Amino acid sequence: MCRDCRILPVKVADANGHVRYGDLAQGIVFATDSGARIINISLVGRANSEAVEDAIDYAREHGVLVVAAAGSAGAGVMGFPANHHGVLSVTATGETDLPFPDADLSHQTRIAAPGDPMMSTIPFDRYGPASGSSAAAALVSGTAAMLLSTRPDLTAKDIERILRDTADPVPMPGFDEVWDCGRLNAARAAAHLAADYRDMAIRRIRLFCTIARPGERVKGFVVVENRGSAREREARLDLTWMAGSAVPIRVQQDGKLNVKPGVSRRVNIEFTAPSAFGVHGIRGTTLPSNS
Repeated sequence: MCRDCRILPVKVADANGHVRYGDLAQGIVFATDSGARIINISLVGRANSEAVEDAIDYAREHGVLVVAAAGSAGAGVMGFPANHHGVLSVTATGETDLPFPDADLSHQTRIAAPGDPMMSTIPFDRYGPASGSSAAAALVSGTAAMLLSTRPDLTAKDIERILRDTADPVPMPGFDEVWDCGRLNAARAAAHLAADYRDMAIRRIRLFCTIARPGERVKGFVVVENRGSAREREARLDLTWMAGSAVPIRVQQDGKLNVKPGVSRRVNIEFTAPSAFGVHGIRGTTLPSNS
């Protein structure tokens, strides 16, 4: 992800991959005192540790971005130290861009990244496949390092904001809205640093019905946000119904999308339901002006 970045490997696990919290806390403090700007923690514990929490707080006070794997205990169950305040917690998505079956989907999850098996170092001095949120966290840390190597003046909060703002929405079957935790988009994150970067994003989709018959009028609203550096005066909103095959929906939107950088706006929408229509499975995009 960042071939010109320097890596400071800090060993906190034994030969079998087991970690003691005291060693982890010392490793975090050592990395911070050694000048690390990003600390990746691709390990998950079941219980919290005051010593590790204090170490993470120490790192954050020194401007370090701490990235940690959320674990794979299932929906609503996040491991430690990813659940600690201020940590950029990462869960994993699979080949279909949906969350892993046992991925953490709690509100504490900050971002997702691909967690398909990838080559990595594994115990006993070998290389082998690594998967899940531990692999996903490493991708996020690498992307963060890429941003920091381009703009050393960025703070940890700046980097997290860019990563989250440029993430792609992740569809959640069975839910009305996209998952609030987007999937990492490294290319868009890098492009965000350009002075003329343009990016309109959908933060929320809400429809005022559960089921609609074919041809029935459906009303709702979409919250859009201008995450670029230029004002958008006539951006276009597109919606698609994902049911077997993608069906574009012609949207009548309430006025033009005239949004300043960094500002969100609620847009009322209305459209005719296609055949076999239910509100679950709606995906949306906003296209910048003149695109």
